[in-house]
Amino acid sequence: MAGRKYRLLVVEDDETSLKVVKTYLKNNSDMERSFFNSPSEALEWAANNPFDIVLTDYKMPEMNGMELCSHLREINPDAFFLLMTAFAELNMAIEAIRSGIFDFLAKPFMQQELETALGRVVAHLELKNENVELRKLVGEEGQKRTLSGSSKEMNIVREKLLIFSQSDAPALITGETGVGKEIAARMLHSFSSHSDKPFVAINCSAFAETLLESELFGHEKGAFTGADKVRIGRLEMAGEGIVFLDEISEIPQTLQVKLLRVLQEREFERVGGNRPIKLAGRIISASNQTLTDEMAKGRFREDLFYRLNTLHIHIPPLRDRKEDIEEMANTFLIRFSATYGKEIRSFDESTMSLVKTFGWPGNVRQLENAIEYAVLCCNDTTIMTKHLPSEIGATEEKIEQSETAQTDDDSDILNRISAMEKRSILESLETNRWNKSQTARDLGMTRRQLIDRIKKYDIV
Repeated sequence: MAGRKYRLLVVEDDETSLKVVKTYLKNNSDMERSFFNSPSEALEWAANNPFDIVLTDYKMPEMNGMELCSHLREINPDAFFLLMTAFAELNMAIEAIRSGIFDFLAKPFMQQELETALGRVVAHLELKNENVELRKLVGEEGQKRTLSGSSKEMNIVREKLLIFSQSDAPALITGETGVGKEIAARMLHSFSSHSDKPFVAINCSAFAETLLESELFGHEKGAFTGADKVRIGRLEMAGEGIVFLDEISEIPQTLQVKLLRVLQEREFERVGGNRPIKLAGRIISASNQTLTDEMAKGRFREDLFYRLNTLHIHIPPLRDRKEDIEEMANTFLIRFSATYGKEIRSFDESTMSLVKTFGWPGNVRQLENAIEYAVLCCNDTTIMTKHLPSEIGATEEKIEQSETAQTDDDSDILNRISAMEKRSILESLETNRWNKSQTARDLGMTRRQLIDRIKKYDIV
């Protein structure tokens, strides 16, 4: 079925149905299989083990299949999800498609139906892996990426990264979504004398409070229901390396107190434990929020902020360093042309002008995604405006109008920008079948920021 072994996670609360699935899969040597009859046990396992495909029942007592898939997607956004159900209804099907379910299996199903569904998933995984390997060949491997741009602002950022890499003090990296905060953190790691030690990242917004505490500090066996073994947390896992706390503004206040103590005492305890464990590594955090504003609103502790902010690096948004855009666009063009085996050499002059004047609210990530999209759509040697994503190409007419309408005041400009952003969000939501997580990733913003904008623009 596949060129490599994929890891299949099966969740089915009914023992009889689970035995049927096991029987269907017993001769499948192409997959490593893990079976659970409890969603909570599956989540606990998935937090510590890799998986590529999830096959889950829909109707289960603890949580339904779509809720389980939502939690699992936070652990692995690249996984594929198959839903088994004997209760298929149109509304449920629409909701499942919007939430990113890849396919359905209507109970009772035959072995051939299951094998066909898994075959379709594997075909998609094989294609994705081929693209990953191509990207590695052209130097896009994640840990080797660096911040691009020759502007004065980015030269200052890189100089700070080099200087701060010689210290083990906590560092805070700030900047809007998509500017490259994790890349900057990885550069701090690679420049340091601990570059051979682990770099352990965690997104603080991706876990519920109780799960985040266990992720950070680990837990002892029996610490809570379902804790059937000792688990090592990220702080301990990093050893003498780096723990990268992304979206630090989202950490609950109860955990802010515990994290403050870790920074002060350089030690912590696992959940349910009483043995102090020394913090051997360095903590680097990042935020796309203005933490001083969060402090003023009472959502972020002032004492924790000053501990985390010992060394501070701010990465400016792309709109504040427009001189970097053309250089970066051409770099992405070369990379993706090689990735997809195309001979695209340049941008049409008017297209490059549009790329340079666009606001790029999603910053470098949005620019990178837009150029990849354009390369995929172009079968010529030159990128034209029609090859760009619609939310960018649609601004060309507005730009032309603005050049002939010199009397526009600031409020008119803001209204036009808001209208463009609303249209961009709506089109992306429709493209992604109203999957908010995927839409937020495509637009280069957090899910919470997307939801705030949906409310702001009354998008329904």
